[in-house]
Amino acid sequence: MKLVIRENDPKIIDKLKNNFIEDGCYSKEVMSHEFRRLMELCPDDICVLVGYDDDIVAGFLIAHTCDNRDYAYLAQAVSVADNNFAKEGFGRMIEWCRSKGVTEIRYETERNSSRMMGAKRYGFIEHGVVMSRKL
Repeated sequence: MKLVIRENDPKIIDKLKNNFIEDGCYSKEVMSHEFRRLMELCPDDICVLVGYDDDIVAGFLIAHTCDNRDYAYLAQAVSVADNNFAKEGFGRMIEWCRSKGVTEIRYETERNSSRMMGAKRYGFIEHGVVMSRKL
């Protein structure tokens, strides 16, 4: 890993979106629109950290604050290359969260998935269960 940058230009979202993790109708396009809008209107409320290895995106984290909540939400956590991005990127995200005065980071993932195991390596614990019912 050569460089981790907090990106402020909303155009970065278009470069990252192909690696977004979708959730049903919460598609890459919908997420892209929301992240770009947040970066344009409330840039202090979103943290887009991108790891670069020789100008190639090696991984990224996207987190944002939540209105009237004392936590930040980790919306995307992606490593696209075998590197040290996760450790450095996560440390930088924690610094950003602390600077915003939040006391917790939340991240939603599928139970018993590799992403859940990865999150646990960075200190996440199960907080609750999200239940859904198809209509």
